[in-house]
Amino acid sequence: MTAPNAAHNSGQAVFPHRALEVLMISAGTPLDDIAEAFMDRGAAAVLDHAPDLVRLDRDQLAALPSLPYSDAGFSRRLLREQLNPATSDSSRPLALIRRQLDWLTGAAAWQPRSVLHPLCGPGSYAVALRERGVERYTGIDAGPAVVAHAGQRLHGTEGFTFLRGDVTDPGLLGPAQPAGTHAPGRGFDSLLLSYDALNFFTPRAAVRMLAPLVDRLHDGGTAVFDVLLAEDGAPGFDDGRRAQLCPRGGLFHARPHLLLSEGFALPDGSAVGHRMIAVDTHGPRVAGVHHSILMIPTREELTHTLRTAGLRAGLVGRPFHDQNDPNLLRHLVVAHTGRRPGNRRRTQ
Repeated sequence: MTAPNAAHNSGQAVFPHRALEVLMISAGTPLDDIAEAFMDRGAAAVLDHAPDLVRLDRDQLAALPSLPYSDAGFSRRLLREQLNPATSDSSRPLALIRRQLDWLTGAAAWQPRSVLHPLCGPGSYAVALRERGVERYTGIDAGPAVVAHAGQRLHGTEGFTFLRGDVTDPGLLGPAQPAGTHAPGRGFDSLLLSYDALNFFTPRAAVRMLAPLVDRLHDGGTAVFDVLLAEDGAPGFDDGRRAQLCPRGGLFHARPHLLLSEGFALPDGSAVGHRMIAVDTHGPRVAGVHHSILMIPTREELTHTLRTAGLRAGLVGRPFHDQNDPNLLRHLVVAHTGRRPGNRRRTQ
């Protein structure tokens, strides 16, 4: 399994906004030899500093170079992947989103009029929610091309807004509505985190991210999470090594490169992911190193995270349980605000 939006890089110079690594192989070493060394011994064979990922804890994994969603070039390449109807690796096709929302409507009577959608992607959920009568929607994403496309897709739809920024930025949405109020145009009926978005955060980071967003919900509001749980296992997850020449560039880099990837899973199953090494095929043998990691909570751990952020977990289901695509074997969790006027949330 490739994690959603998984092939993603940042750096400087050749790889903007991502720290570069000099390969422990001379500049004239053939790419075939680099690939063979990597396939034999992994990242340690080609990089001077390559920690053994299975020996790290989740906080250490979260501190590794992550995916450059805000990089303009990467965002353009990612958007092409997200709009590819033949795959669910980077985004859910509209037909599956509609089915997911059908399940929420039938099983949870989920019919919000206003939705806050962090990590919203290219606007497919917004389209489907508009079809279902949602009147006000705010989507947030870090990718400039992704946000621009979503805005164009919903152009002219009153009440639908897309913001480019970091979902953890407390100032992005402006002041929260006072607790216990339900003022028109302020606050939301529901919070939506789709396609493993919550899995990008450790439990502590998830609380810090969620608590200010839960503050945006009306009393009695809901939150919906499309999340991979430990009880799901890691269906389709590939923890092997791969070496692929990308002569016309690709998602990780616009120029020709050799892409080296290796999967891993922590022994206790609490995190899975990939380390990707993009080796420039021109000039010095310089590599950009990046990581795509999913934190996998147990159902009990998720319940605790949601409670700490001010939510009470309710319905849990798997609307795609009959699908063969491992990217669809996720749980949908519907939670409710537990807030009352004057309540204070504890953050960790």
